[in-house]
Amino acid sequence: MNDGRRQWLWTGTIGVALLFALYSNGAKFLENQTLRRDVHLAEVEAARLAQQKAKLKALVAFYESPSYQEVEARRRLGLKKPDEKVVSIKGLTEESVSNILAEIYQTPPARPTSQSPPWRQWWDYYFMANQ
Repeated sequence: MNDGRRQWLWTGTIGVALLFALYSNGAKFLENQTLRRDVHLAEVEAARLAQQKAKLKALVAFYESPSYQEVEARRRLGLKKPDEKVVSIKGLTEESVSNILAEIYQTPPARPTSQSPPWRQWWDYYFMANQ
């Protein structure tokens, strides 16, 4: 009876140790997953901020460039170079200038796409051009 009790005690101790090991490893696994998720989110945020920083640096470089400063001096302050002549057009408003610029820089209309597949277009180009 003493051997049976000792075996039961030994089995119980091993069972408790096994449960404790499973619980602690499971807890560490969940903690590790949470930390990995947090690190991933931090990396994504860092990448977004780095991209935003690069854009802002480019804007600062653009605004500090002599060409931009010259354009702004002409536009806002009405300055000109000593050898330039300024022409003023009466009746020209900011709105009409913006409309003219919008027309000038308008994107060209999209070319109509053919409904036939590309292989058919090539076939027609090479073999049906003489007809």
